[in-house]
Amino acid sequence: MKEICLKTLVCILSLGFTLTALTSCGPVKFYTQDKITPPAPTPPPACPVPPCIVTPPGLTHTAQEQRFFNTNKVDILVITDNSRSMTEEQKLLSSPFNGFIGNLNSAGIDWQIGVTTTDVCSQSDSIGCGSGVGANGAFIGPVGSNPSTGNQYIIKKSGNQAGDEQLFASTVQRGTDLGSGDERGLYALNLAIDKRLNENAGFFRDNSALAVVLLSDENERSDGGTNQSGQLAPLSGYDMPQPLVAKVNSTWNGEKPFQFNSIIIKPDDQACLNTNSTTEGRGFYGTVYNDLSNLTSGAVGSICETSPGAFAEMLKKIASAIQQLPNSKTIILNNIPAAQPVISFVPAQPGITASWVPGSNRIELSQRPGDGVVVHVEYDYDAKAQKVTTAQNKVAPAAASQVSNNTPSDL
Repeated sequence: MKEICLKTLVCILSLGFTLTALTSCGPVKFYTQDKITPPAPTPPPACPVPPCIVTPPGLTHTAQEQRFFNTNKVDILVITDNSRSMTEEQKLLSSPFNGFIGNLNSAGIDWQIGVTTTDVCSQSDSIGCGSGVGANGAFIGPVGSNPSTGNQYIIKKSGNQAGDEQLFASTVQRGTDLGSGDERGLYALNLAIDKRLNENAGFFRDNSALAVVLLSDENERSDGGTNQSGQLAPLSGYDMPQPLVAKVNSTWNGEKPFQFNSIIIKPDDQACLNTNSTTEGRGFYGTVYNDLSNLTSGAVGSICETSPGAFAEMLKKIASAIQQLPNSKTIILNNIPAAQPVISFVPAQPGITASWVPGSNRIELSQRPGDGVVVHVEYDYDAKAQKVTTAQNKVAPAAASQVSNNTPSDL
């Protein structure tokens, strides 16, 4: 019995010494579960389904589509500058328009024409309006019409060419019906689109192309927002070309070919600028309108082509450009890509190639896709590098001292 007790005592003493030795080695640290770092997950591939674009820092990725369809329908919106300085040019526009309509008829174009003006008084930021109210993008009828605007004034192809030409001539010539000197052709175009479901209902047809012809001896807001006219009139979003391209694409989901043609004082045409800068007012290079024509592959004519023959020839070229619009092989992008876009066709079109010129917003196809084909385009763009408008707005030296800095340019 004593032997058992002694052995037990030895065991207890040994265990005590062991515990003492363990505790004397230092503190014991216990780690909780939430401090255990799990292994990093495997990152997804940079390009899961080629082809695709990995967007570099500082750029924005976007995508847009255009559906092609067979049509011969073109809706033509004519925007005329009805300010004081434009009376003679309006006469020129109406007279040779006979050939314009004849060319469209010969090409088998199913056209209709709406006419509005550059006068958008009284928008909240308009100037020089007085008590006047402009067309604000609605269609006008012949001078003296009551009411003055409405979709009943859409000129439709009737089969009577002489009657169609006469109706256009009486509509575009405004005579003493003068508008604001705060010319805003692009703002008027934006408003015309905004009114497509009410005042302008019936003009923007389904499966039709949209062609615009603008006539002005000045720029958007007279001087393109540079305040060279002393009007203190900066451009708003509705006055800028590139947002308008995006608006047309988004409004009709990439299903409306769009072309903007302008008859203006061409940039750097100093002689034409001098001719249109007199004691009654001064002209400005139409740089904003020129930019939109370039963005949409439109024609640009000179407002100084004042002889009837030259003006008629210019309108003939514009008519030719409009005739090609329903058969266009061009895709107009909302932005200027920073690098080569990725282009795909639904359904696939193995026989069609696409080319993009760096610095442009246009993609040219080797041939026009068939009816119903959708072209999908993905690309990156630099928002800071987009071409909203040029800064090239020069004043004729002789005109600078002839107009008060507090007076609209041609009032």
